[in-house]
Amino acid sequence: MISRTSGRQLRLRAFTLIELLVVIAIIAILVALLLPAVQQAREAARRSTCKNNLKQIGLALHNYHDTHNRLPLNRMGGRNNSGAWGTLFPVTFGNVGWMAMILPFMDQGPLYNTINFSDSSQGASSIIGSSNGGIAANIAARRTVVTPYLCPSNPQAAVVVSQSSNPDSWGDGIDGGRTDYVGNMGWMHAGHRDCPQGIYGGNWNGAAWADVQNFASKMSDCNGVIGWQGCINLKDISDGTSTTLAVMENHHWINKALPGDNPFADSMWMGSYAIHSIKMPINWDMQKNGGTDFRCDQWSSIHTGGAHGLMADGAVKFANENIDWTIRQAIGTRNRSEVAADF
Repeated sequence: MISRTSGRQLRLRAFTLIELLVVIAIIAILVALLLPAVQQAREAARRSTCKNNLKQIGLALHNYHDTHNRLPLNRMGGRNNSGAWGTLFPVTFGNVGWMAMILPFMDQGPLYNTINFSDSSQGASSIIGSSNGGIAANIAARRTVVTPYLCPSNPQAAVVVSQSSNPDSWGDGIDGGRTDYVGNMGWMHAGHRDCPQGIYGGNWNGAAWADVQNFASKMSDCNGVIGWQGCINLKDISDGTSTTLAVMENHHWINKALPGDNPFADSMWMGSYAIHSIKMPINWDMQKNGGTDFRCDQWSSIHTGGAHGLMADGAVKFANENIDWTIRQAIGTRNRSEVAADF
């Protein structure tokens, strides 16, 4: 015999409003706990890629050296034979930087082969073109984004504007692919590459070298690894390649708090400004220390607590932003006989 319910219907129990709110709160707490871990994992991956980029640049520098018995030339270009600079600086005076010279060793041979290093349509010192124009091949090369030259942590645009075509200008409106790595010029006050603000400007423990009147006798004071114009041999690094900085991160902040949309005029890989003095502290906040002069650009990164540096032997280290200036000076110079502490 089949029993029947006596008119009563079974009711399905639903969540109460309070229970639903509790579930939502628990999910929100779990997301809040997991999201920072996910973000940290992503940044760790980006930081690892950034480090590997520098290792690739280091390998390219050594392969270039093996081929040419020199490190790459900066400011590759034509001759300037007029005025005081012509007599003191007669060999090369251009606006193609060292990062362009190592392209064949960065698996970028086809890009390198598109560059016409003999172009003088915009003047002998404007191979990469100027705000007035240039040849199409060199402009296209200049605008090419070379991925290993970019730190993935940096939110700035891959193609930056208001860059310098002339090697002695503060930006004349050209655009180009960004780089987040610059060569180490050494510890000096460097004229157009020197910060005038605070104790890090002027001639504070630096070596004068960019004065046209004594330029010829001061070229040796480019005491780093990749200088303003010249190039050196690895044997010139008498302090030791393992304790001398060759290339450093530089994220070209105009405003440290808002780095995304404000790249300096020295942010382009193909130009001659992918170099800098090591005098300023790592991740130094220019806005708090005197302004936005791009000579105050420095060893910097988006990474928390410091920035990567490529040593001349090819090793990559992460430097704490609070290291003492004497350590920066020791690792930043190639031939001053300092004993550099580990950092």
